[in-house]
Amino acid sequence: MRATLAPAAIFGVCLGYFLLFRHYGFQLEDEGMLLFQLARVANGQIPYVDFHTGYTPGYFYLGGAALAALGRSAVAIRTLMAVVNAASATALYVLARRFVGPWMAALPAILWAAFLPVFPGEFASFNVPYPAWVAALAWLGVALALVAWTSNARSVWLATAGICAAAAFAAKPNTGAFAIAGGVWVVALAGRRASLFDSAAGAAASASMVLGVWLAFGSMWWGMDAAVHLAPVAVIGVLAAGPLGGRAATASHARTMRALALFAAGFLVPTVTWALPMLRELGMAGFLREVLLVRAGVAEVYFAAHPTPEPYALALVAAAAGFAVAGRMARTGWLSAWAVAALAAGVIGAAALRIARSAVMPESLGSSVAWQLENAAFWLAPLAHWAGIVLLAASSRRAARSSAARMCMVLPPLAVAMYLQLYPRADFMHLITSVPVTLVLATVLLARTLAWWAAAPAFAPRIGARLPYALLAAATLTVVGVKLTPALQALHLAGRPGAAGVATATVTARVESRAADDLRAFGAAADFLVEHTRPGEPVLAFPALAGLLFAAQLTSPVPHDYWFPGRPGHAEEARMVAMLEAAPPRFIVTLNDGWTFFSGAPAYYSTARDFVVGHYHLAARFGRYDVLVERDAFDAAPPISWQPVDASADVLDPLLAPRRQAARRWMAALTLEQAHAAVLEEDTRTAILRLRALRDGGDLRAAGWLIAGLRHGNPRVREEAARSMQEVATRFRATRLRWADDLDLAAYRRYTAPYFDEARRLARESDERVRDFAAAVLSLE
Repeated sequence: MRATLAPAAIFGVCLGYFLLFRHYGFQLEDEGMLLFQLARVANGQIPYVDFHTGYTPGYFYLGGAALAALGRSAVAIRTLMAVVNAASATALYVLARRFVGPWMAALPAILWAAFLPVFPGEFASFNVPYPAWVAALAWLGVALALVAWTSNARSVWLATAGICAAAAFAAKPNTGAFAIAGGVWVVALAGRRASLFDSAAGAAASASMVLGVWLAFGSMWWGMDAAVHLAPVAVIGVLAAGPLGGRAATASHARTMRALALFAAGFLVPTVTWALPMLRELGMAGFLREVLLVRAGVAEVYFAAHPTPEPYALALVAAAAGFAVAGRMARTGWLSAWAVAALAAGVIGAAALRIARSAVMPESLGSSVAWQLENAAFWLAPLAHWAGIVLLAASSRRAARSSAARMCMVLPPLAVAMYLQLYPRADFMHLITSVPVTLVLATVLLARTLAWWAAAPAFAPRIGARLPYALLAAATLTVVGVKLTPALQALHLAGRPGAAGVATATVTARVESRAADDLRAFGAAADFLVEHTRPGEPVLAFPALAGLLFAAQLTSPVPHDYWFPGRPGHAEEARMVAMLEAAPPRFIVTLNDGWTFFSGAPAYYSTARDFVVGHYHLAARFGRYDVLVERDAFDAAPPISWQPVDASADVLDPLLAPRRQAARRWMAALTLEQAHAAVLEEDTRTAILRLRALRDGGDLRAAGWLIAGLRHGNPRVREEAARSMQEVATRFRATRLRWADDLDLAAYRRYTAPYFDEARRLARESDERVRDFAAAVLSLE
């Protein structure tokens, strides 16, 4: 009874938390596209054949069936995602419980759920039907099965692990591939080597997995990604192939060759059921490129560099390592535990004093702490992996006689393998789906460190047994509180009168009123399409606006829904333009601003733009959403326009979404007199917030404030100005090429004319971001 009560409690609490947000916000680019593609499958379309995707078909068939069964509603899919993610949190608890006590086992589940991003005024990440959520649950199934097999030697767990790896592969190809690699390393460690053939098979399998990972990373051998990912992979591969091969095996474990065969069979049987039909449909070359993404250039197109460490993040990593080393030394009596505690208290006090006196933290203390923790996670994870390798080697000495030691040998290979998913896009959203097993490994390492501190001779037995764990509980509650408070505040505001959003037959969502402009515009655009189209009518959406088609229950005339520069390539663009010329849709939905990470799309897809500009004109504009209509089919009536106008103080809001919305209202209300007399606040925090508002939602007409920021006496304000200049210039280039083709450059010129001389001076600056901005201003001269 007690064994099931705790997992049930974890599941219930996490499910309740996730379900609170099922009506909150809408993530257009990813959530909208994935919902639309699930609807494609529910309507009978075939992935890769009728539409293009970077995910494997299992996810779409499962999700498409769920969408059809649950009423083709975004809220229904969000409910399903809540169940999946609550199950993952529960699996984290169950996995950690194999290694640590019941209270510490809750740590990875609580931290993982709390750190799933919620963006106030925008959306909750766990609502987005990412295949990564399903793949993460399958990955945890792999880990649980392999831990069970290593512990009790029952071969059924090997086949189960293979089936779970197949489930991960059926949802997300790289996730499944890395699950295979991690599983093979575990089998090489725990498979019984009864003959030379077993040793050769274990070594060859381990080496082939290392080679496969290296090829997946573009054969890199130098750089940050190589250091973070490939170095631990190489060490684990060598250990599994050679000195530690078979060290986790007992007389009851399957021989290495048989174990590899069972794991492979578990993977291959379900995989073949969908791979063979796809192979017949696409051919070998198409299957390798479209399904397995071999030579598809995906890594190059979507690459985001591994973030550099922030100073406070480095301090946190150093503190974690120092805490472990000092605990070991304190346990042996080489170091006074009280002296370390006093030193730590002094360092923490000095840091707090420095922060209180000099830190700006323009977007609040909580936000700054959360960002530092997120940045630190990119470095704490590799620290855990290298410490796990040490644990792997140490456990191997006791593995023959200790089930606990054998299980400890499972975690490091699986943690390192799962973390490989972070490549090629190293942002926090990808990190949080890559660290579940790493969190369990870190918890095991932390438990050992706390046990060292608890056993330190300097502590009285009662104090030593309780103090480290009390401090851990306090730190966990503080961190979780910092992360959840903004999300729960946003949810509370979204439930109050005045909150606004979208309400169609398929999408119902709301956010707090001060951040609702964009969601209201989305809803107005969807309503316009519903009113002026037939159900199921093809409408072109560019770029990544398929969410509007899902909201309005429309279809697309082309197979690509994302339009990220480079994918589709120009050859596919030409084929789609030919399709449009042969059967032009009556309507097109596109953007006029707010491009997010699609700012390069208008310039890249110039052939599509030329076709649209020649055949369509603007029918309606709702905020940043444009609806274009065929010139020959409709009269050129004045377009409908909706854009709130307000120069309110919300432009200095600490939160991104309200600030961005306020910046767009400010730009709509901006007068020539204000632009020509631009003055930036002297107060550092206020100046940074205004510059960030321009970065997030401003445009080139606010050049005066950006230039004033570059002249500011505070170096942090100058750096903020340079960043904002780059973003504003990038958006301006995209807006010049918007498909409505109606940007009034003469109006922009009137706003920027007083700054041409300054722009010529800035064009000689060494900072490329500033030169980029100067070129944008001077293009209006």
